[in-house]
Amino acid sequence: MSTTKPLILTPEVYWAQRSNLVYLTIDLQDTVNQEITLKEDNLKFGATSDGKEWGFSFPFFAAVDVEASNKLTKISPRNIFLTLKKAQDGWWDRLYKGPSKLNFVKTDFARWKDDEEEDEEEEAGMGGMGGMGGPGGPALYDSDDEDLPDGDEEDGKEDDVPALEPTSEEP
Repeated sequence: MSTTKPLILTPEVYWAQRSNLVYLTIDLQDTVNQEITLKEDNLKFGATSDGKEWGFSFPFFAAVDVEASNKLTKISPRNIFLTLKKAQDGWWDRLYKGPSKLNFVKTDFARWKDDEEEDEEEEAGMGGMGGMGGPGGPALYDSDDEDLPDGDEEDGKEDDVPALEPTSEEP
């Protein structure tokens, strides 16, 4: 009788970076028995989802600060989100140290910022709010709508909207 090793599937992983951080989203729902082993130079992941075994392992392009990164992991029913602190600030060419691309790693364009965008954000101050007015913030212009009604007041006029009539037609 031969024993076969169970098939381990690979989830999709999305990544984005800042000069000091790497964001990883492991796209796997309702995981149990998660095993995340983070070392300075690599990441190993394993979990069970929907009765199937999932996992991967790869070396990082550069070193991460393990102690600071371990505090920044969030496991939700929809995915697993890791924020990794880079050991040295700087932009990585890719997530993976190897010469080829990992087919299960994709760019997280929703979180991606390149070095120019990050510089613009720092120059604007307030984390990209860029001088926008808001609650407690400076107004950039003066609105002239003080003399307009709020719309909640009764003006004694009926709206010119006809009443809906029930129809007996079936689609």
